[in-house]
Amino acid sequence: EAPDTDMDIFKKLLDVRCLTNDQLELFQSEERFMWVEGPAGSGKTIAMLGKIIDIALNKPARERILIVLHGSALSPAPKRHLELLNKISKDIKCAEIVYDLSKWDGRISEKLDSAHDSLSKQLSDISDKIVILRIVDCLVNSSVHSVITKYFNYIFIDDFQLLSDIAVYDIYTYPSCAHNNIVSEGLLPIVKYSSNNNSKLWVLCDNAQSFNDRFSKLEQYRSKYSPLTDAVDEFRKYFVNYKQLSVNLRNTFEISSTLSVLRRHYKDMDFAGTLPVTWPQQEVGHFLRGTKPVINILRTSETSEWRNMLSRELEILRGPDSSLKNSDITVIVGTGDYAHFVDTWDNARSVVERWDTEQDKITVYSTVSSVSAEWACVVYIYRY
Repeated sequence: EAPDTDMDIFKKLLDVRCLTNDQLELFQSEERFMWVEGPAGSGKTIAMLGKIIDIALNKPARERILIVLHGSALSPAPKRHLELLNKISKDIKCAEIVYDLSKWDGRISEKLDSAHDSLSKQLSDISDKIVILRIVDCLVNSSVHSVITKYFNYIFIDDFQLLSDIAVYDIYTYPSCAHNNIVSEGLLPIVKYSSNNNSKLWVLCDNAQSFNDRFSKLEQYRSKYSPLTDAVDEFRKYFVNYKQLSVNLRNTFEISSTLSVLRRHYKDMDFAGTLPVTWPQQEVGHFLRGTKPVINILRTSETSEWRNMLSRELEILRGPDSSLKNSDITVIVGTGDYAHFVDTWDNARSVVERWDTEQDKITVYSTVSSVSAEWACVVYIYRY
């Protein structure tokens, strides 16, 4: 049964019973270019999905939708979107395309050309109303923006700050291709030369979650990453229409209150003490979500101690009275230095392997790889 009203879209297809006024205003917006900023759990993605469904149901079949987001093969968000958007209607289909430079051999310039040719062919061959473009690498050919606007009328960028973060890593690996970052060649031209295309663009962002934003602007690294940071600054200026979502809808008061204390201390830190903190004010936890937070503060950083703690938590989560599958659980690793990260990652993997099967595994992620990736249960390990 097709939705009759705006709220029916959210109730029937997204299982959301009510919206905040800000979410509803965002959903009803008809602006061509819209920038949406808000903390994790403020309802950015829900509003986006509602908008996408509304467009898919009510716009002509020739008007197509592209969703761009970063994600690995194990990332649940793209899979969840794909499953959801294929349930809108029997006449509306959603497909996924993956952009991954590692599939190609040769010099980086050859990889970029091969990846671009493959992307162009896939986009020309596919006719689905909605396409999810899952970005693994954020270096692109200089013509990618024209391919996107050729086939799509509506473009939604989910977790823009993560695309920028991954671009920093790619530029570090391939410094000669700094100008081939996805913002400079993929997104900025869409708005900069908007008179040459008819595409509408929504960008969803939470800059406070950015792992590399401040790092890339430090004096000693600024010139290396300026092709990206300058492009991001210019890109942002084209969005005169801006919506701030500030109410956390995901976490209970108990979690938000606890994490706000942690965040308040973290906000005072800086990689080199050279930059002011400009994060938006928020009280939010992204990885610790749900109605029953369990917080363990360990007195030592001994590996055996936190391994035992992790084992005890997993015993509870996968015990005989639990309805959770392995795929419902993830372990998020965050550390203050690289050596701790490697040790924590390796030991966490060895602990969870006890429960893993070939078809059902507990994932282990770093914080930078898991933005907006949600599971029913998350164990977050931070060592410093």
